[in-house]
Amino acid sequence: MDKLPRLRRKPKPPAIETSVDRANNNGGEGTRTTTTEMPSPKPPPSIIRNSPLRNLKLRVTTKRARPQSPAAHPASSPTVAVFSQSVPRPVMPAFLKMTQPEIENKFHELTWAERGRLALGARSDVPNNFRWAMFRQTDGGVGSQRGIMDRYINIKPWNHNRVRLKVAENEFDYVNASKITLDSVRDPSLPPLRYIAMQGPTTPSFAHVWRMIAEQTSSPAVIIQLTSMVEGGVVKCSQYFPDRHHHASSTSPSASCTPTAAAATTTTTTTTTTTTTTTTTMPNEPWYLNDENHWNDDWRAHLSYESCEELADGAIEKRKLLLHVHGEDEPRTIWHFLYTRWPDFGVPTLSDMESFFELMDLSREHGDPAQPRIIHCSAGVGRTGTFICLEHLMRELDAGATLGGHNPTTAAPPAAAAADDDVDLIFNTVDHLRQLRRSMVQSETQYKFLYQVMRSLWQAKHGLVALDGHAADGREPAPKRLEVADEFSSDDASSNDHEHL
Repeated sequence: MDKLPRLRRKPKPPAIETSVDRANNNGGEGTRTTTTEMPSPKPPPSIIRNSPLRNLKLRVTTKRARPQSPAAHPASSPTVAVFSQSVPRPVMPAFLKMTQPEIENKFHELTWAERGRLALGARSDVPNNFRWAMFRQTDGGVGSQRGIMDRYINIKPWNHNRVRLKVAENEFDYVNASKITLDSVRDPSLPPLRYIAMQGPTTPSFAHVWRMIAEQTSSPAVIIQLTSMVEGGVVKCSQYFPDRHHHASSTSPSASCTPTAAAATTTTTTTTTTTTTTTTTMPNEPWYLNDENHWNDDWRAHLSYESCEELADGAIEKRKLLLHVHGEDEPRTIWHFLYTRWPDFGVPTLSDMESFFELMDLSREHGDPAQPRIIHCSAGVGRTGTFICLEHLMRELDAGATLGGHNPTTAAPPAAAAADDDVDLIFNTVDHLRQLRRSMVQSETQYKFLYQVMRSLWQAKHGLVALDGHAADGREPAPKRLEVADEFSSDDASSNDHEHL
């Protein structure tokens, strides 16, 4: 016990001492007692200084994203999603909460529906103008003379929706391209999104492609290319436009904004963290189109290269081309955007999504919403369909569509939104696209990608944490925990600690 002196109980002096003076002030009839309070000695130190309940601080927390460095954010107040107690939180639509097997089943439904269309179109007794019939280049003499127009024998446009060249009735009017028009589901006042989805041009189809662009668009026109010229050693798209060091006689399938020694180069680094622009200009030899007068109507044009810029750390190559159509006074401006971060049958990585969204913005800014944007990958269905579908869905969300949920500023979900709870907007959009051009959103991976992106965008719109525990912006979350103040620290120190969590 001598080794534990701290545990010995020490006698405590009385806290109050009382002295009694008996003064007989009224003849002994009464007794008056006087009490004097003595100062209390300082109590010995206690192991627990305060009541354990005094510093207990419970906070209602969710999984919290770890903040980025303050230097990475502007000095502004953060936006906080505030929900009234009388208004329920927005509810994610059912189709965005589907499991992976459920999404796979939806994709299989689309696949079987398309197989049914193909079977109907392949029948020998259907007319050429049948809805699911496809153009057949059957004349061997004409075919050998013109060359093969299709890059893949199994990817052709539906006959009812293919782009036809404006040529004489008996002339060859074919190009592997389809018209795509998407109206807003939630806001009919918005103009429709217009596209032309086409394959990566083959060398024999160059004149056909550029005539189609001249006939279907005006200046300025926008082309979005979602494939590199060569991927994995396989030619995915022929070089159908002139580049700084690429001439009409060249057969090289590559395109690049990388400046050469002969080029005059100007490099500009912008203030943004994601975009570095390299502009290169040089004299170039124009390409002459349809010198052979394929259609016997003297339509001719020539195409020249103006400049090239690398944007979004090289993910986007922006080219300015000039299309001089014979008989027109002024050349037409063609903006060509080549996106280099999207593998065939795959999807952009999470780190490339910012540049992918930038591509969408740039293509809209440089074009006219009243005319279609030309979009192609290699076959013109997988990456092309995914781009078109996602842009349409994003516009629906930006326009105020909650995609099945309700607006948190209203007391109850609108009738239209409530009716849409069971509607799978992604499935319906892909099905509609496949009725306009076969195999749009070609792979299951691309189809799942649409659900993944739209789920994240919906969460970000409503300021909610992602279902996987990540914040709406994709940052890694902190572990969920119960926050309890340190019993052995003062209130001020505890408060300061929590301010920096």
